[in-house]
Amino acid sequence: MRTSVAAILGLSLLLAGSVALAQERADPQFLAERERTMQQLRLERERLRADAELVREDVANERQRILETAADRQGTLQERTRLLQETQRERFEQAATPEERRAILQSAQEARENIQLERRAAQQERAANLRELARRHMGAALQRFMHALDRLYSVAERIQSRITILKERGVQTDAAEAALSSARAAIGEASESVAAISALLASVTDASDAGSVRQEFALLVREANASIKAAHEALRRAVQALKDARSSERPAQ
Repeated sequence: MRTSVAAILGLSLLLAGSVALAQERADPQFLAERERTMQQLRLERERLRADAELVREDVANERQRILETAADRQGTLQERTRLLQETQRERFEQAATPEERRAILQSAQEARENIQLERRAAQQERAANLRELARRHMGAALQRFMHALDRLYSVAERIQSRITILKERGVQTDAAEAALSSARAAIGEASESVAAISALLASVTDASDAGSVRQEFALLVREANASIKAAHEALRRAVQALKDARSSERPAQ
């Protein structure tokens, strides 16, 4: 995801240069303004990279904390079970009457049942914590994908705007228009992939298995990354076709 977002921002920079080429000669201040805009985009790219890295680190750290807390609790319950067995054996050996032995057995049985209840509660809490972490992780990833889609749509609109300007000047833009049409189709496929992540997030309930959700999420993320990368490459081809059209300056027949 980090690579896809950075590539989209890079494409935005490339398009900005293509759109502004004629304006630079007409307005000597335009170059400085474009440089400021490019610097802002570079800063945004760095921020997105940093945010994505922080999310990954936070998720990994939180997952580790949940697992360690659960393991500590299970270890405590195992130790209590061991001590219970030792105490029961000692008390049973020291019991003087059958009634005392029955009372010891009954007490030990109740203690074991309580430990079992605590163990199940700990397991349920661990599963709930992992589900909540998965929700947060998916939500953060979904937001990054949505931002990437917004950038794709924005670049496509800017390409369309430039095509319109060139057509008004009589430049042949058929190749650029065809490339942009393919790019829009690729963006549509990327949008469907991101929608699948959104649907998964909405479907997670308290009964969901965290491991299964995590596996399905990883699969959907790979698909979304691939589709966004394909959309980015399609837009890059559209930008190249646009530059070729402008450089030829060949009037439409």
